[in-house]
Parts: sequence; C-alpha cells; structure tokens
Amino acid sequence: RSGGGGGGRGNQAGGRGHGRGRGDRAGGRGAASEPSSRKRGRREALEASKAADGKRPRHHHGGEDAVAERKQRMRMKILQRQLERLDATTAGSERRAALLELGRLNATTGRTRMAVDNFRAALDLECKDSDFQARTQLLCLLVEEARPEEAVELLTGHLFAPLLTRAKATPAKLDSDANGKAASLATTAAVYSRAMLKYIKVMVLGEHRTDPKNAALEEGQLHSFLQEAKAQNPFVMELLVFHPAFESHLPEGSDLPPWGDFEGELWQLREALEYCHHLRQASVWLETDDVVRRFVRKSVFEEDDGDLAEPAGEEEPPLKPLPAPSRGESPLLSRWRRGREAAMELWGAELSEDGDSACESGPGEEGGEEEEGGESDSEVSLDSMGAAEEQIGL
Repeated sequence: RSGGGGGGRGNQAGGRGHGRGRGDRAGGRGAASEPSSRKRGRREALEASKAADGKRPRHHHGGEDAVAERKQRMRMKILQRQLERLDATTAGSERRAALLELGRLNATTGRTRMAVDNFRAALDLECKDSDFQARTQLLCLLVEEARPEEAVELLTGHLFAPLLTRAKATPAKLDSDANGKAASLATTAAVYSRAMLKYIKVMVLGEHRTDPKNAALEEGQLHSFLQEAKAQNPFVMELLVFHPAFESHLPEGSDLPPWGDFEGELWQLREALEYCHHLRQASVWLETDDVVRRFVRKSVFEEDDGDLAEPAGEEEPPLKPLPAPSRGESPLLSRWRRGREAAMELWGAELSEDGDSACESGPGEEGGEEEEGGESDSEVSLDSMGAAEEQIGL
C-alpha cells in the first residue's frame, strides 16, 4: 500500500508537472500574440502623458473629476466591446458612430495614435465624411502627432481641397445649419494647419531653400497662407498671437459653453476656442519655435503691404471689432473683451522691446560688413523675399 501510495503520489506529481508544462507552452503562445486593445491603450496613454518631468499622471481619487474619469473609462470599454461584437453584417452607420465616439474619447485622454486609427476607420466606412465628424479631428491629431506627410496628404485630398478653395474665394462664409457650422470648423482647421505646416517648413526647418527662386516662392506662400487663415477666422489668429494675455481669462482646459449659445459673428469666438483649446492646436502652434508669435504678429497685424491698395474709406482695424457691451451678454464675450485689453498691453510692451532691440543694435553695427561684401546668406534671403519680408525682420 505504501508503495502504491508512493506511486500514486508520483503520478500525481508527474501530472502536475505536465500541467505546468502545458501552461508554459500556452503562456508562450500568449506572449507571442498581439497585445489587446486595452493593453495598447494603457501603454499609449502612459507614453503620451509623460510630459511633466517623465512622471506618470495621477488619477483623481474623489469628487466630480473622479466620477467623470470613471464614467469615461467605462464608456470606452463598452465601445470597445461593442466594436468587437459587431460583424460584417452590421450597418456601417452603427459601427461608424461607435468609432467616432471612441476616437473622441481617445483624443481627449491623450491616446492620440489610437484616436487616429479610430477616425481613419470611420473614414473608411464613409469616405465622403458628409457630416464633417472625422476629417477635422483626424487632421488636428496628425498635426499634433508631428506627422506632416500624412497631414499634407489629407489637406490636398478630396476632403479638404474644396474647402481650401472655397475659403480663398469667400472666407468666413457661414451657413446657418449645423452642417454648415461643422464645415466652417473644418475649413478653419484646414487653413490654419496649412499655414502651420508651411511655417515649420520655411522658418523652422528651412527646407524651402533648394534655390533662391523656390525660397522666395514658399516664403510668399507662407505670408499668403497666414492672411487667408486670418480672413477665415480672425479670432483664432488673435488668440494665437496674444496667447499669454488671454491665458488667464480663457485658460486652456476650461469648460466651453454649448455651441447653441452662439450665432452670427459670436460663432467665430466659440470656433476659435474649439480649434485652439479643445483640439489643442494652440499648444502645437506655440511649440513650433520661440519666435512664432512675434513672426505671425508682424506678418499679419503689423505689415504694410504696399502692393495691396486700400480702398477709399475707413481703414480696417487689425483686430476684428467686438459687439458693443450690453447687459446680459455672453460670459465668453465678456472674458474675451478682458483678454483683448490685456492683449493690447502685451502688444505695446512687445513693440517697445522690439524698438529697444533695434536701438541697441544700431544702424550698420551688425550688418555693415555684410552689406559691403554682398555675399551673406541673410542678404540673399532678404533680396529673394522682397521689401515686405525685409520690413517684418526676416
């Protein structure tokens, strides 16, 4: 009996050994498989949110923020499971709606790469994107992700090329229906993204200097793109150029009022905040380099282009006028009004600093030898750009 018992225990041990072996092999197969969407989401969120000295962001542990965060995570899990259950026979509209919502949630929580995949999949289901729900988000995410080739391909394709053509012909024309407003936001994102990508190519990377003729051409395009962007929505340009002044009055991340509260010209204020804050494009603009605000300010608000004759009559102000103050006006309009007052002070201070810098350098102190030699790169660049570019200090 004891021998039998020993044999039995041996067999049992052997059985357990075989069980562990099978488990190891199964584990090996699991490790070789693709990570789940949940794991990929966690890893991407961790990578995307290491902005503060490489520290992992802390989750909210109480209050309304914690409740909102839990609801958001639960909603994302539900949408992921819903998409996994849908098969080829499911209507494309149902799958597209889930992809759009999941893409917006991923974008909000910093999972930008997953959001790009979601919006691309939504475009595959409806390539025309007739409600403008996928293309605008996708373009802004590609710009934020520093994927310029894909962003340019999207801008020059069938989704944005007609909008850019229309913006050049009739800027800031807004239809009253919801689809027209969505088209306006898409157009605004397109013209400003195009200007930003051209700024990076010309002013940051200098990739346009293949020859003097091409350099002059692309520098002129940059100036034109900035002017067209301002014509489409001047409040976006104002918010970008004077961002430090508006930051305390309209901080990024604050709750935005509902779209339905704004009609007419006030719609452009709400659209400017949507593009700059909700779509996070203001931070992308300001991270291009240290002089982008100064360059755009001089190009758009201070340059006097002699080739364009002003029509007779009252001169157009550099900043678009706001409606007269009234009792019961929108809180957003009141905050914008205070932000503009701070912007005027900032503008004056920066002009004073520019003047002091010019006085300190003095005429001929730094550029005298270059003018005599006539061979410097800066002189060649200025000659190729013409008088307008020379005036704005390039």
